[in-house]
Amino acid sequence: MGAVSEAGRERFYLDSNTIIAIVERQSAFTPAQERFLKAADAGDVSVFSSGVALAECLVKPIRDGDRTRLGALLRFFEDERTLPLVPADRGIFVRAAELRALDYLQLPDAIHVACAIRAGCDVFLSADRRLRMPDTMRRIAFDDLQFGPE
Repeated sequence: MGAVSEAGRERFYLDSNTIIAIVERQSAFTPAQERFLKAADAGDVSVFSSGVALAECLVKPIRDGDRTRLGALLRFFEDERTLPLVPADRGIFVRAAELRALDYLQLPDAIHVACAIRAGCDVFLSADRRLRMPDTMRRIAFDDLQFGPE
């Protein structure tokens, strides 16, 4: 089951697979996804990501020489006001190492989770069901998201 949220109440972290799903979407968004994206664009909901997500998202379009997809992804990351990237400093890497050691996360996933913790996120939007979240955060797939009034 997804998250039922009201604009401005929860803080969301976007994992790489969620960003790719948003940018490269082939089918229509659900009404809840539309509400979420409009709220994020308007700055009515707090949404964060990281430089790790940026790098992960760009690998395939760069490898494939797909300038259209590359441009779309770069545009998605452009607005620091609506999608701030959590700075990965020494503290993030120490926390990521702790998460990797304790929860058996892969290092890139541990960096994502450490960034989400730093940003005070309640919801980690990711399709990766294997991710273990801290007790203060829940993982929800973007396709399962419920947002705003139904």
